[in-house]
Amino acid sequence: MPDLHETDKASLRSRSVSEVRFGSRVFDTAYRRSCKTCTSPARFELEKSVVLGAGFAETAREFADSGVTARNLSEHFGNRHVDLESDSVAELRLEHAAEIRRQHLGLIGGSLYDQAAAVSAEAVDAMATTLADLASVIEDGTVLEAGFQTGLETDERDV
Repeated sequence: MPDLHETDKASLRSRSVSEVRFGSRVFDTAYRRSCKTCTSPARFELEKSVVLGAGFAETAREFADSGVTARNLSEHFGNRHVDLESDSVAELRLEHAAEIRRQHLGLIGGSLYDQAAAVSAEAVDAMATTLADLASVIEDGTVLEAGFQTGLETDERDV
């Protein structure tokens, strides 16, 4: 059988949630033929479940058809076959957080969210106007000087 290019080899097995990119080529951070999780067709889903917070036993039960046990998952993660600090894992976690946020906003209701966004926009506009007014006062030395002189005159009368 002819030797396959790395991307062709990778397409024959399930991808990992932690990948490394070199130019246009993508590689799993680790792959061991002796690891039951690495060789599982459900590798991505198994890793994703654990990375997003499910325990090994819970994930093994959820994907019982894969034949991967909690011990297999424990060894897979314990032997660092998944780089938990990779950019692809961080992206996966961010996407998951965004999905949870969208679900919660859906529960709150679109109109309430729109109202909150409108109030926030008004607050930002008011703050910008206040800052612009303050900047113009600071730039206008005569206004500051006149205010200072008025303050001195009032102090002198009180004495």
